[in-house]
Amino acid sequence: MPPQQPIYILGAGIAGLSLAQCLRHRNIPSVVFERLSHDANRPAYGITLHKRVYRPLLTALGMTENDFFQRVALEAPDRGGTVHDRDTLRVNRMALERELRRGLDIRWASKLKHLRDLDDGVGTMEFDHSLRAPFLSQPYRFLVAADGVHSTARSHLQLSDPSTKLKVLPYVVFNGRRRLQSFDVPPSLLQAFERPSGISHTQGDVLLTITADSYNPYTRKTGVSYTLSRPARPGDEFLLDRDVSDARAKAACFKHDIEALAPLPPPFASLFSIGKASDDRWLHWLMRSLVVDRAVLARAAREKGVLLIGDAAHAQPVPGNGANLAIEDALELAARIGDDGEVDVEGFLEAREQTWLEGRRVAEEYLREVHSGDESETAKL
Repeated sequence: MPPQQPIYILGAGIAGLSLAQCLRHRNIPSVVFERLSHDANRPAYGITLHKRVYRPLLTALGMTENDFFQRVALEAPDRGGTVHDRDTLRVNRMALERELRRGLDIRWASKLKHLRDLDDGVGTMEFDHSLRAPFLSQPYRFLVAADGVHSTARSHLQLSDPSTKLKVLPYVVFNGRRRLQSFDVPPSLLQAFERPSGISHTQGDVLLTITADSYNPYTRKTGVSYTLSRPARPGDEFLLDRDVSDARAKAACFKHDIEALAPLPPPFASLFSIGKASDDRWLHWLMRSLVVDRAVLARAAREKGVLLIGDAAHAQPVPGNGANLAIEDALELAARIGDDGEVDVEGFLEAREQTWLEGRRVAEEYLREVHSGDESETAKL
């Protein structure tokens, strides 16, 4: 009996790695292709996972929940223990992806250059050889594209449907990150570690948020993210219609928004301050929204041999539920792949479509409500 062909996965993010782990648990081979090199910097910010989502994944990882907490959960600097509540857990994304990579066949520095259409049922991924990719090309019969919100695969598929285009929502959002030694952490800032969602403060239609990123008990370093978001105003068009690579350059405008704020209570005053924040890493975030039409996804899988999942198929604006949806996609798709490698694409899309649409609706409604200028609405959220 010939060996089973592996499931090829594009993208070593949460969706792609979770899928590969679920397949590994069932002894179904997979190969993950990732554009970044093995030693590239990885995102080390905090994300919030729902317990009902990550618990089914623990079986595939061969890990107890206690092990999971010890390896990926954020620790509270002042009280020990993890940052969690009844339903959710705050984890460090870099630590999570490190655990998800264990035991997988990952081909690093494999930046997709072109997707060649199916020929007699076989397509080809061609990689950018300038990055010293381990392979210049890879034939496939079926490819799962989990390569993120700016999916190269989605672009190369040349899907003309409007649902494949990212929608930029009319909000201006700046994010900063700060790393502090424990003796420099204001006591009020520790409130951000009391619950996974962090803490927030509003001034009119401006929302300020502080969330926990990391704490290393050995180096005693603490990391937090802080975000300012507001509705777009006249003159903000250059922030909404920008190149993806301009996230850092456009963040220079952050200081104007900080200067416009009225005096702030602690701990917000210690972060949203030009003098104190000048050495922090700032980014301008675009609030992007996307759900590719189910029929378009089905046709791409049928005619091109490529199925988009995770942010490549459905992207939510920050602070959306993207990581949780990515894991759910992986769990559902793995269940739809037979032991012979056959994929029930229609069953997968039918099972996930309404969740994706509802997730987009909830995320966009959240943005409208927290920026309404009604502090009672923000408090309820």
